[in-house]
Amino acid sequence: MAMKECRKYCGVLKTIIWLGISILTLLPQNVRAAIEETFPTLQIGTRVYKNVTVTTKAKNYVFILHSSGMENIKVGDLPEDIRLKLGYVPDASRSQKTSNWARDRMADFHIGDVKATELNAQKKWHEQSAIVFERVRALDHKLCGAILGGLLLLHLCFCFCCMLICQKAGKEPGILIWLPLLQIFPLLRAAGMSAFWAIAYLLVVPGIIAQIIWCFKIASARGKSPLVGFSLLLPVISFFAFLYLAFSESAAAEPAPKEDKRGSRLMTLETA
Repeated sequence: MAMKECRKYCGVLKTIIWLGISILTLLPQNVRAAIEETFPTLQIGTRVYKNVTVTTKAKNYVFILHSSGMENIKVGDLPEDIRLKLGYVPDASRSQKTSNWARDRMADFHIGDVKATELNAQKKWHEQSAIVFERVRALDHKLCGAILGGLLLLHLCFCFCCMLICQKAGKEPGILIWLPLLQIFPLLRAAGMSAFWAIAYLLVVPGIIAQIIWCFKIASARGKSPLVGFSLLLPVISFFAFLYLAFSESAAAEPAPKEDKRGSRLMTLETA
């Protein structure tokens, strides 16, 4: 029973195959040429097929008709030239695929354009830096001149105030009042202090003591209260106290007592 069914199915299969072949033969010649490939001989390993017609081209195999019947042949078993004729282009190796993928990705990143842009940016940065440097140099000279001019003006103002303090204290300052560091001598003389106190300013603690004594003595020499001398010791108020000593007027001297002419006349009469 099973043998009969197998023979029956084989007969049906052969009928279908020959029916397909018949349909192909009925197609126009150009259509059949596009579908079929024919070869006089085809050698697969040690076996040679004659009058070969390729009817089906799958991914991994081809179905052929030949003089002795039909056959399924693996694509890998076909000769290389036959595979190319049948349209089986060999896949690139894995390393080649990786290389091609990397090259495509690098092309997408536009590395050449990025490098060109980076070079242009560096060139522009160097140019801008050179321009800024030249401007800073020009500004540096002007700034230094302005700072030196400002310091000279402050020094002259300070010396002028010191000169006024010495003059209003009754002491002529002389040329030393305009010289840095040496102006300490006329200021000590105006406060009634010895010139040897200048040595104390070279040391920390004696210099502080000398400065405190000078503040109170110069205020006294100007006829001001000790509160002015104390103000000279305070950080912010000392500036205003210094200006006050320089530009304020001295206290008016008390008038001398008048002689009693009337008494002298009486004494003269008595003497007479």
